[in-house]
Amino acid sequence: PAEAADLRLRDWAVAEGRLKAPARAAQIYGALLTASPTHREAAEALARVAEVADDVEALVRGLGAQLMHRNAPTERAPILRRLGLALATIPERRDEAVTALDEALGLVPDDPEAMDALARCHVALARWPEVIAVYRRLLALAEEPAVRTAILRKFGEISRRRLGDPGTAAQAYQEALRLDPEDRDALVGLRATALDRDDWAGAVDALRREAALVDQETRAALLAAAGVMAADRLANPG
Repeated sequence: PAEAADLRLRDWAVAEGRLKAPARAAQIYGALLTASPTHREAAEALARVAEVADDVEALVRGLGAQLMHRNAPTERAPILRRLGLALATIPERRDEAVTALDEALGLVPDDPEAMDALARCHVALARWPEVIAVYRRLLALAEEPAVRTAILRKFGEISRRRLGDPGTAAQAYQEALRLDPEDRDALVGLRATALDRDDWAGAVDALRREAALVDQETRAALLAAAGVMAADRLANPG
């Protein structure tokens, strides 16, 4: 069977090149892999053409079969990474994606794309503490202020909305605003966390800071809201 599979693989490799039909080639390489599950070249060929054909399930199968032949960490890491990224696009297989990405990151810990995919899987699975843990790892790697600000905003939103921790959320938003004082989304989040904690002075301050960033009509509305809040809650209309 292995020799027959080798022969068919060579035949279809030629046909693949001539016919330019990656979807059909993926079907054939999949059949070869079924006939000979340990056939390394068939697994590699299936993953290659499946990616071209945008056939995620076939890509996952080919990559999974390749792992049977890869023991060295340097060889397994890139395959696990590709496998995890592919599985992350299949809603019902996100648990498997988490497993693959965790293993990949165990081998290559400083891979921000794999971490981002892992965070998205945890979000889809509503595993909020795990999301926060991945965001902390991403922050440790991120150097660009814009990237750090985006992560901090997500960190703040998850902390406030999903974990009920406005204090931690406020710290994340404040750190984002230290990096970009004109980040309106961070100001909106900071105002919301202030209201969650009955921190009226903080909410008024966030409204006034936000008012400096918007058009005249919106500014007037925000300043009016800040004035009403100050008068009602702080006994300080000014």
